[in-house]
Amino acid sequence: MSADSSMKNSFLTSLSILAAVLVCGCALRPESGPRPYWVRLLSADAEVGTDGDVLVFQDVEFAFRDRFRVATYDVPVAEGSAVSDLRLFERGMPYRERSEYSWGSFSADHLPDRIRLKWHFRAHEEKRIFRIRYTLHGAVSRYADVADMRLAIVADSWPETVGNGNLRVSLPDGAEKAEIRAWSHGAIGAKVGLPDGGTIKLSAKPLHSGSAWDARIVFPSDLLSELEPTADEIVLPAILEQEAALEADARAALDERRAQMRARAAGARETQVASAAALDRARRLLPVSVGGGLLGLALWAVLYTRGGRASTADGGDPRQVPATVAAALANRGRRGATLVASLWELCDRGVLAAHAPEPAEPATAYRLELVHRPRDLAPHESVLLDDLLAGGGDREAVSLGRLALQARRGTGAVVRFLDAVDETLIRAGLASRAAAWSAAGNALCGALLTGAGLWLSISTDTLAGLPLAAGGALQFALTGALTRLTPAGRGSLRELRRLVRERNKNEDLDNGLVLALSLPPVARPPEAEPEPLAAALSAAARSIDG
Repeated sequence: MSADSSMKNSFLTSLSILAAVLVCGCALRPESGPRPYWVRLLSADAEVGTDGDVLVFQDVEFAFRDRFRVATYDVPVAEGSAVSDLRLFERGMPYRERSEYSWGSFSADHLPDRIRLKWHFRAHEEKRIFRIRYTLHGAVSRYADVADMRLAIVADSWPETVGNGNLRVSLPDGAEKAEIRAWSHGAIGAKVGLPDGGTIKLSAKPLHSGSAWDARIVFPSDLLSELEPTADEIVLPAILEQEAALEADARAALDERRAQMRARAAGARETQVASAAALDRARRLLPVSVGGGLLGLALWAVLYTRGGRASTADGGDPRQVPATVAAALANRGRRGATLVASLWELCDRGVLAAHAPEPAEPATAYRLELVHRPRDLAPHESVLLDDLLAGGGDREAVSLGRLALQARRGTGAVVRFLDAVDETLIRAGLASRAAAWSAAGNALCGALLTGAGLWLSISTDTLAGLPLAAGGALQFALTGALTRLTPAGRGSLRELRRLVRERNKNEDLDNGLVLALSLPPVARPPEAEPEPLAAALSAAARSIDG
């Protein structure tokens, strides 16, 4: 190996040793769980004796931001190594080693790969420096050509990032700079110096968490005059080969990490550019969003002004309104009340004859028989006679029960009947087809604006589309205010409900509707008794709607 290569290896090795010894070997944590603190400095001195033993001094400076009373510290012990004479100091004063709890004392728990120290103190909002001293045995092996020293710095990941780290390894006297080789495994960002005199200095700022450290230092074996040789063989070529392979692996891992960092940086730049572009689009589209939301509300206001406002117009005498029309107005097209009102009106005009059931039969057994078919039938009356009577009976008569069953099934005949009733309301000027189309168009516009606002916010990852979505949602929600009734229809509806309330104060509005309509001043009473027939029709209406 060349001098430059040796120097480079020494640099990396020293770097690992420094970070590992200082950072990961000492793990401070409160007994009751993690508390706010940080490690400002880790500083270590390792002195190698001629007998191969290593005397280690470690200073750890903590900055506490809360109350601390118990801390732990792990002294790593590599396989084949042992630790003795373990002591703890603070400001030159020793801690007493005791197994029981007391202030100013520490205990040592010997584990397979480490010695765990626990000491007791009082700290609050201050900086404290603790010194740990111990002797490491078995860390150095002596061969025919070189001495091989392995330092297991830490086996577990260091939980916190350390501000500064310093490590100094002193070899026995007589070591020359050119004869020292050092390797570090896992350390990143440390600086190594190999001055004359056999001293290796390492420093790092900061020491990152999540790293494991170990180091290897090779120096002339004759410096260890008091250490018996481990084996009488030449090992330097094998060591160089092993470390070259490790160095290649470390370089590949470093290149991969740098590539990942570059990829993350590029991704962050792309994300930043995309965010800036999205924000720029949001600024440009915000006026459009606000304008679109206001436009939707303006559209609703126009439609409401034309077809949805409450009317103050007089509806006239509701007793002159045809029964079917009155039921459609009062019940907003509910098919039960509308259908039985048409049946009542046809009975009242003599088109149908109502035959009461036998005493043992239910009210729905009322039988409606076709008497004659006048030429002036309204569209809904023609549909009722042509479809419902034909589908529910024998084209001559039908029971209320069969009619209710037919209507409850929602057949095409019922749909045609209701459509014909709507046409009658429109021709009478009481309802407006345009209002229905306006309500549908308003709902569709509100839904589209809401979706467009949500898409705008999602695509730009901003709240730019919120005004548009809010305006569209409000427009959609207010669709129900756009009624199909004209001002005259709303006036008639108000007067009709007033009349029904007056005549049926103690009865349900829907069920009392037919009874109220059975008392027009200009009407020929049906062949059947009015009140029993009205009750039967009300029961049929409830059956249809239920």
